[in-house]
Amino acid sequence: MNKQHVIDDLYLIMKDDMQLPHMDQFHANARLNQDLYLDSVQFLQLLLNLELKKGYKIPDDALSGEAFVSVDSLAEFLLSLQQEAV
Repeated sequence: MNKQHVIDDLYLIMKDDMQLPHMDQFHANARLNQDLYLDSVQFLQLLLNLELKKGYKIPDDALSGEAFVSVDSLAEFLLSLQQEAV
C-alpha cells in the first residue's frame, strides 16, 4: 500500500459512500474542513467507512488533530498506521 492508494480510498469513500457535495475540490492538498467541508460527524463517518469497507486499522488512541488537516496529512496518518499494523 502506498500513499496514492490511500488517497484513492479516501476519494472513493467520500464520493460514493458519503456522497459529499464538494468533491470537485478534492486533491492531495485539499483541506478537509475548509475545502471539502467535512464536519466532526463526517470525519467519524469517514473513519468508520475506512475501517468497515476498506479494512483500515484505526485505533481510537492513535487519532491526532494534525492528521485531519488535509487529504495528504490524513493519507500519511493512515499509511503510517497500516505500516505499524503489519
